[in-house]
Amino acid sequence: MLELIFHGRGGQGAVTSSEVLASAASKEGYQSQAFSFFGAERRGAPVFAFLRIDEKKILKHGMFFKADGLIVLDKGLFNFPDIGKVTVKKGGIILINTEKGNGKTLATKVKREGTTKVFSVNATKIAIDHDLVLAGWPLVNMPILGALIKIMGKPSLSSLQEAVKEKLTGKMVESNLEAVVRAFNEVYYEGEI
Repeated sequence: MLELIFHGRGGQGAVTSSEVLASAASKEGYQSQAFSFFGAERRGAPVFAFLRIDEKKILKHGMFFKADGLIVLDKGLFNFPDIGKVTVKKGGIILINTEKGNGKTLATKVKREGTTKVFSVNATKIAIDHDLVLAGWPLVNMPILGALIKIMGKPSLSSLQEAVKEKLTGKMVESNLEAVVRAFNEVYYEGEI
């Protein structure tokens, strides 16, 4: 079973990320489970969203803080204690929305059980370039998913695009699809820690 944690701020789309990826995985026959945890709902507050994907029925339920992957939607969250709740399993991944070359330094603040692969993608820049901004906040969730599926090798880009079309509506759909593809192509492997 693959267990992923999305860590973001309210309004960035961490919860939507987990739901869209769960939908994309289910299109390829995987079982999936997406849910979130956050305190008082307000834009900018730290948020955790959880995702499980497996080939067989998922019998586990509830939150987890030991994961195969940590996806951080806002590098500023490394300055808050919540990041300390998560432990990445040996052989896991850390994907950070940050400038190329900055991820490995940030990732050292994450608890790890062993060697972890670190990746970065500048989802903020991609979101801004594709006019994915709402109330002054870049919507980084779909670019993050494009990068994540490239790293994981599943689900396919076409399944993710289909899930995006089902979840989003209006004129933002095309911009999000373009941002997904761009992030898929621009994710950067920073190395192991």
